Amino acid sequence: MKFRLLKSGVKNRCSECGIEPIWNNKELILQIDHRFLIRGSHAASAAVEESNHPPFQNNSYFLEGERPFQAQHVSMNLTLKLKLACSPGASGILKETIHQSTSAFNRATKQAFEAKTINGVQIHKMRYHAERALTQLPAQLVCATLAKATEALASVRALQKKRAARDVAAGRNPARAYRCPQSERQAVRYDGKRASMVRLKEGWATLASVSGRQEVKFKLPGNFNRYADWKVCSSELVWAKQDQLFLHVVLEGDGKPFVPSGMVVGIDLGICRPAVMSTADGSFNRFLGKKEWRAIERRRHEYRRILQRKGTKPARRKLKALSGKVNRFRGDCDHVLSRQVVDSVPTGTTLVLENLRDIRERCGRGKGKQQNGRMHRWSFARLFGFIEYKARLAGDRVARVDPRNTSRRCSRCGDTRKRNRKSQGQFLCHECLFPLNADLNGARNIARKFASSGMPDDDGCCQPAQRRLTLERQAAPL
Repeated sequence: MKFRLLKSGVKNRCSECGIEPIWNNKELILQIDHRFLIRGSHAASAAVEESNHPPFQNNSYFLEGERPFQAQHVSMNLTLKLKLACSPGASGILKETIHQSTSAFNRATKQAFEAKTINGVQIHKMRYHAERALTQLPAQLVCATLAKATEALASVRALQKKRAARDVAAGRNPARAYRCPQSERQAVRYDGKRASMVRLKEGWATLASVSGRQEVKFKLPGNFNRYADWKVCSSELVWAKQDQLFLHVVLEGDGKPFVPSGMVVGIDLGICRPAVMSTADGSFNRFLGKKEWRAIERRRHEYRRILQRKGTKPARRKLKALSGKVNRFRGDCDHVLSRQVVDSVPTGTTLVLENLRDIRERCGRGKGKQQNGRMHRWSFARLFGFIEYKARLAGDRVARVDPRNTSRRCSRCGDTRKRNRKSQGQFLCHECLFPLNADLNGARNIARKFASSGMPDDDGCCQPAQRRLTLERQAAPL
């Protein structure tokens, strides 16, 4: 019995088995053990039946075959945080620039909020000439400040609609209206052409201010030297709480070209176990992160509760210092974990994660105060961003799948029941009696779901394909 194709394209016949695959000139390819190539995507794919055919080699999805493979060049943006060193006079002028920009931002958001508009053109017409008269800001900085005010108002409007829709769906009264967005130290945005000039290799920049151009210097860290040739898109002048000035420089450049190596790894992110990685067939398993991270987080959380109950002035001062320490610790943990994830796989790997958007609303309620607190302190979105940009720099690709039933489905037989999850860490299938670590089982299901759902789109989300490539299976036959 030969392979049956449901959709045909430009045909090429395999010299060994006579298969006629489809070709649609997309970037993803599929390999059989004699290295014949089938290309497919979520838009056009083939469905085949397998009988007496050589097995898959290395349980791989994608490898180069007869046709030359065109590597996918990835354009990406990165933000470098640079500490500025400038004279006392220049520092005072830049801080006054931030102060006047903050005042202009607050006035613009207040007037637009009262007028119930988030249209950037209307806000510009309402406030541009007034801010030019009230402040000493150059025209470019006034325009940038009004653009940031528009973005803040649009964000508040979107959040209000989202919360109202959620409350209506849950049968509750819609949440009360949000307050007008205001700022204490609004960052000043500079474009990459007129209002600023940044030279990363030389270590200096000139910034527009209320008193002409101000020259500042910075030291580029050694690990940032590889970005010195990237294009500077924009920058933001930030006045931190420690009374220090920072320049956040947004760069645009090309990551490492993505050439599929054939490996697809599912990653199960969690609170107890930070990350568990596995392929669908279980040939690759990794438990990443450290268990003591959770213990440190718990001790600091209890310490914060004690200080909050005291309520004295020294306690509030300690809480302020502890807040920055906690945020830095969480960010460091996310950086370490994302680096471990990317370094543990070869170049060209497809990393598949769950789409955890709105998980706090879906799973973070009704579980008790302790569990709700853990869910709201979980920085999964930041971790996903760290994994994504590090993967692009390493030549890997990141995709997301629907998280439903990944913790309830058996990775061996496919049985899906709620009681299969015996506890937080143990999984036992009631159909085939297959025991496995619950997070490891979830990681395998994530990889398998990617295989059965089609190819990722431009945003990295894996959408269901109407015509599935049933040959896209990583696991051994059940």
